[in-house]
Amino acid sequence: MGDYFEQQAVEFLQAQGLTIIARNYHAIDAKKIGEIDIIATSSQTVRGRAQNTLIFVEVRARKQMTHAQFATSLETITPTKRRRIIAAAEHFLQQSPKFAEYDCRFDVVAFDVDEKGVSVPQWIVAAFLAY
Repeated sequence: MGDYFEQQAVEFLQAQGLTIIARNYHAIDAKKIGEIDIIATSSQTVRGRAQNTLIFVEVRARKQMTHAQFATSLETITPTKRRRIIAAAEHFLQQSPKFAEYDCRFDVVAFDVDEKGVSVPQWIVAAFLAY
């Protein structure tokens, strides 16, 4: 299920104008640090100046439950998962100095799949912050 929704997220983000530069980025040192599903860039002109953004995207897919006690896809991103994504992003930036001047943000593309197997991507821009 994961690969399918990652591909759906890639296609969705490309349709929104993002450029995909990496998929399934693994940051590894003495121990595994973390993984980022998609790394993308966005370039916009703001007040006559180019604004480049490096976007680290977590893709989440989950079957919808009818009971309120079950978490949505977005709610399944725990603080530990966030820390691992942030650590992997830091590793990526250390390995890719050409992105040092880019703004960075952490987005989520979530798919909550209904009982018929239908889902629509929900893009949460700046879903969480790196502290």
